Amino acid sequence: MSKPFEALNPMAVYAEGINHSNYIQCVAPQIKKVLTNIGDLLDVGAGAGQLGALLSSPEKQWVTIEPDPYMRNCLKQYPNCSQIIASGWQDVTDLPAQSFDTVLAANMIAPQAQANQFLERCRYWSRNAIIWLVPSQRGPKNLCLAGCLPEEWINEENVTGYERVISQLSISDYPDHTLTADWTFNYITNNIDQIATHMANQLDWGKTDLRRTAMRDHLYNQSIKEGQNYHLQVAKQSTILIWLNNDK
Repeated sequence: MSKPFEALNPMAVYAEGINHSNYIQCVAPQIKKVLTNIGDLLDVGAGAGQLGALLSSPEKQWVTIEPDPYMRNCLKQYPNCSQIIASGWQDVTDLPAQSFDTVLAANMIAPQAQANQFLERCRYWSRNAIIWLVPSQRGPKNLCLAGCLPEEWINEENVTGYERVISQLSISDYPDHTLTADWTFNYITNNIDQIATHMANQLDWGKTDLRRTAMRDHLYNQSIKEGQNYHLQVAKQSTILIWLNNDK
């Protein structure tokens, strides 16, 4: 009997895919065109910290809010990450009003699920600017590699993250700047069978579901082989929403 694969951490799959993608190279210049001085940064749902690390300045604060233990461990690698708050954003009540120049929220669910409440909280924390990044490509978004799969395997509403955000906001709360960045998510593995099992589990397919074999074959066909590794690539698009404090 073959040994079962070690279960993959979905957060690790996402973080590693971002590390090998061109995400930062595509979105950061767009942000910096609008905001030349990020200043003290509050990074909400900071994830593994790739974008916050690039936007932050060593001489300024970079405070992160991150509930996931794996992601918090990734944040510890950055010497300029001045504080890691192990919590969801709703439970953070001890940060003073307007204590940060910029509030960043990239690729987290809050803007899509609770746009008004989350925007109000970001405004409370921010002195100068708020930056949200939300997915705006058509097709599946809830799983980072779902774009590799046939549509019939994914039961997901075909609404973009950007559309979910805007549908909740009044016109007076629309961002001052709306930008888009196209990029490619790139997950590298030396074990297609392991990632196929991981994705089938995420889709709640039963152990005897015949689509599990089809998943493995499909991912082999979708991958780009390089040496002993396989690259699984998914085209993505992010919409960057920026609010400025025009009262200053």
